[in-house]
Amino acid sequence: MRYLLVGSFIFFAFSCAFVAGSGKKLPLGCWRNSHEEDQPNVEEKCYRPCTFNFPAARGRNGFMMLKDGRIALTGPSRQDGVDTNWGSWTQIGPQELKLAFSKPGFTRLNWTTFKKGEIRIRLK
Repeated sequence: MRYLLVGSFIFFAFSCAFVAGSGKKLPLGCWRNSHEEDQPNVEEKCYRPCTFNFPAARGRNGFMMLKDGRIALTGPSRQDGVDTNWGSWTQIGPQELKLAFSKPGFTRLNWTTFKKGEIRIRLK
């Protein structure tokens, strides 16, 4: 199962950032928190594609957003693995998504910067 999840991340890391036919730019694909680039005392966090050459770390939070409306939040688990919380997303604004998860989790994701190789987001 772990290999399937990793393979999915790699595949979707190369997904297009646009929803076909809509012209709306969305952070589709696999993204991980580049905590080395986060600013102290700021809610906004820097995320980079999973294919980015990150420095060594014990684990990174991230998310994988699919075109079909599914999203997975990922992070380190207690057993040195990856904990995944699957849910769904709906766009409610030009730069804001409403999130729903089976386990308790964030309910909103919005971004202020979205350029090739970097997204600055707030999860609420």
